[in-house]
Amino acid sequence: VLAAQRRERARVRSERQHRWGRPHTRAA
Repeated sequence: VLAAQRRERARVRSERQHRWGRPHTRAA
């Protein structure tokens, strides 16, 4: 389960970085 959580966190970080490069933010 730890590996799955680490993989999911890495994917979310990659997606967050991609969104940061765009002027479209959902969190803001």
